[in-house]
Amino acid sequence: VTGPTGSSGDGLCRLLALWPVSSSMADPFILSLRESRHSSLVGGKAAGLSKLLDAGIAVPDGLCVTTALYHHCLDQARVDAASLWSKLRLLSEEPRAQEQARIQQLIAQQPWPPGFQAELEMRLATLAGDAPTLWAVRSSATNEDAAGMSAAGLYRTTLGVPLAAVLRSIRDCWISVWDERVCQYLFRSGADVPYPAMAVVIQPMLHAQVAGVAYSIHPVTGRTSQVSINAVPGLACSLVSGEVTPDQYVVEVRDEDHRPFRVRRRVLARKQKKLTVTSVGV
Repeated sequence: VTGPTGSSGDGLCRLLALWPVSSSMADPFILSLRESRHSSLVGGKAAGLSKLLDAGIAVPDGLCVTTALYHHCLDQARVDAASLWSKLRLLSEEPRAQEQARIQQLIAQQPWPPGFQAELEMRLATLAGDAPTLWAVRSSATNEDAAGMSAAGLYRTTLGVPLAAVLRSIRDCWISVWDERVCQYLFRSGADVPYPAMAVVIQPMLHAQVAGVAYSIHPVTGRTSQVSINAVPGLACSLVSGEVTPDQYVVEVRDEDHRPFRVRRRVLARKQKKLTVTSVGV
């Protein structure tokens, strides 16, 4: 086993310092996106990005703070997630809100493991190189981008984050697991749906001219031959949050005659503003 910066014994000590001591010693707290293959450890989003990188798609490289650290935080706070999700399902609105707030406060109060902050900052500095870099800190829950659940827009993602605020944004992702909208999503999905754990993707910000969301299965008709795309000028967080009306496209990607891709539907929205990245943030 080697450390993240080489094969020295010092690198090994740093890496071991990031592993939970109360659970499996095989689960690191930080992985590169290229190493992020198992969705139970890195969530659906990070696992999907890893596959894109393997396929040679132009994806910004980054890091994944794994679910092992999220579970470590819950263990420190003495939060039994499985029992609490069962309890929340039975509570009425007001007592459930009180319990959610209690859990979120506990998560906010937990200290970081020794050595974690220094290791994370070192690895982000290596990714950034000499250029000043702002970061996208993105949720990657275990029920995001999954085969049976998308969880689109449920969890917290923060864009244009300076290095000094990355830790706070990671914690915000964890806290968002216990929001009421997540509870409602899970409760509607059925009693046998496993409760989510949160990993966090950290990537350099892109200066996007256009951004959006694509569904590989049409979300209304369920057709697997059509990709539905919603797009806005600039960054897509205002689209994901539901604050703006996007342009909408339906693209036919497969039919019996094997014809090339073609746009079957195009609806253009009126645009008055866009969200962009500046030197100080979004």
